[in-house]
Amino acid sequence: FVHGRCIFDNVFIVQAAMDWIVECNQVLTLLLFDFEKTYNRITWTLITKTMLPMDFS
Repeated sequence: FVHGRCIFDNVFIVQAAMDWIVECNQVLTLLLFDFEKTYNRITWTLITKTMLPMDFS
């Protein structure tokens, strides 16, 4: 829980981005991470090492 924020804020942002992509006929891979509070033991180094073999850059 984050005081002053709604759980649907992130959903709205992603939905708006996806709507724009469809309207503009764009191709995009969207990958969002929000581990700051819940999973504070996950490091960006681990995430990067995991994603690079899958051709994410």
